[in-house]
Amino acid sequence: MQLALLTILANWMTHPMPMRAKPVDPLLVNPAHEVPVAPETYRWQIRPFTKGATFAGVYAIGYERNPFGVGTIAADTEIKLEEFTQFGQTTYYAVPAGSFKVSSPTQFPPDTRFWVRGLDIKATARKPDAK
Repeated sequence: MQLALLTILANWMTHPMPMRAKPVDPLLVNPAHEVPVAPETYRWQIRPFTKGATFAGVYAIGYERNPFGVGTIAADTEIKLEEFTQFGQTTYYAVPAGSFKVSSPTQFPPDTRFWVRGLDIKATARKPDAK
């Protein structure tokens, strides 16, 4: 009886232990909310934010810096994060001109930059030579 009472009392007086910390996943870099520090150490692919989508939108800078859709880029296309810009609270990253399908009838000058939303980009792997 005394042993049962002591066990109950000991369990009542102890505090719950905190959960064990999980290691940080190096692929949890989200380019929509932060500009990656060393983007060359990752492989970046287009992964549309909308579930089941097979493409993501590509945008150009319009009048008064408003983005407007000019085409689509296929899912799983590998890109490099070399240049970025902000439109409001959304981060956009530059896409090479030949890597997407243009659906806009507008003719663009050769030096036009095209952009894809950071929400549609995911880090899929770390490059083997990255530490």
